[in-house]
Amino acid sequence: MDNFFGIISGISFLATAFFVVAWILGKIRNKPSNSAKKAGIALLIWLISSVGMGLTNTQNQSVAPSAKPGQGQEQENTSTTRQEETENSAGRKKIDAIIGKSPGIGDLAAEFEKEHKISHDNGLTKTYDNDHFNAVIVDGRIINLTITANEGHKMDAIISSLVPSDGTEISVNVDNSDPLISKHISIGHSDILGNTIPSSNGHYTRIDLYDTPTGNYLYTVLDVGD
Repeated sequence: MDNFFGIISGISFLATAFFVVAWILGKIRNKPSNSAKKAGIALLIWLISSVGMGLTNTQNQSVAPSAKPGQGQEQENTSTTRQEETENSAGRKKIDAIIGKSPGIGDLAAEFEKEHKISHDNGLTKTYDNDHFNAVIVDGRIINLTITANEGHKMDAIISSLVPSDGTEISVNVDNSDPLISKHISIGHSDILGNTIPSSNGHYTRIDLYDTPTGNYLYTVLDVGD
């Protein structure tokens, strides 16, 4: 539309100039002429077309620019990247946090040592609290933990807090193949453990051992994997 008004404006401007010149020449030659009237009409048309062209340009400028090719895809990619960064950050928080209600299997030995005193340190294995806890440590994390019975063959109540807090039990069985030892075995799965130690596939094992002849509780073994 602004091109149309531009053409009309240009033609009317030239026409105005032409008729003004014709009117001046007629005056000089003392010849009657209606060039002045024509010049006025051309001038009016030029003014109207100029105003129309100005209004059209204003409307075009007020319209929001359309999205550039690929801009939508760029915004989508940016959104996806931010989401992935958020998910990765959440994953790191899980790994850095304590897996169980108390530091236990899969956790950093350094976290366990904040609550338990080292009795013996052999590098790969450490015992704590007068050998009540015996830990096997790989890459700084506890992958196996043995907890001996309390006085009176009592099971330590903390054991249930040493397994992953999000753990779900997959299977339970009792192994009485050894006539002297009865093994109560349960296997569980934890997403947090799987994120922390991928080689475990999120599986962990708990084995409660009892003396078969007396029925006395002996100790419990917690192990990463199945």
